Amino acid sequence: MIHYLTHKDITILEHIVFLCEKSAKQIHFRFSKGKKQSYISPKKDILITFELSTSIDFDYFTDDLKSLLGQNTNKIESNNSLEDFERLVLPTKEEIKDFENRKKILEFDFSFEDFKKINSNKLSKFKYINIMGVDKKLSYRLQNHIWDWWRDENEKTIIQKGRSNLKFRYVLERYYLSRLLPNNFNVTLRKKVIQFTHKHLNYYFLPEIEFHGQGVKNFYSISNKVSDEDLIERYKKLKFV
Repeated sequence: MIHYLTHKDITILEHIVFLCEKSAKQIHFRFSKGKKQSYISPKKDILITFELSTSIDFDYFTDDLKSLLGQNTNKIESNNSLEDFERLVLPTKEEIKDFENRKKILEFDFSFEDFKKINSNKLSKFKYINIMGVDKKLSYRLQNHIWDWWRDENEKTIIQKGRSNLKFRYVLERYYLSRLLPNNFNVTLRKKVIQFTHKHLNYYFLPEIEFHGQGVKNFYSISNKVSDEDLIERYKKLKFV
């Protein structure tokens, strides 16, 4: 049997490689019979689900999706499937359900304009993005560390997004947002999961760190907590701030 991938299918598969090759030397992938497809990273901290343009009538396994796409063909033949597929890191039904069914905290739009702002050359120096609900405001805070409370720095940028009556803070590497397909997304914040959705395409990320309610601590600079100038300078030399 033969299945033909459309240009749209190949674009999504190429972006899976583009997004995840940092965390996986090789992208293991199973084309599952039907339309719905899924990929999970080796650390199980990224899940991607999407639908093929047309249903595939057989399961097909590859231990190197990048090489498969590099063959410059849109044809998948059932008799060429990998035989020792049991060694591959593939998502189970239970793992997919765990990502998809975690408690929903908040939904909001992540527009293409948001995408461009966060990934502008000016902000490319920042490693982490905070998605925050504090003081009834929803905002993105970009910085180079995951800590809060007493640690702060001058190198940060805050982008106001809207309003939120909930108090929360999710921290994610900005790298992953820079590699999403450039579209308008709907964001669903779940317990221990950040979900970006565009039509049938879903990216699920486990955040670096997450706080809710009273667990969301305020940001302070060291000068708010320490008055001794020599001690402040010492902290700076040790790169604590």
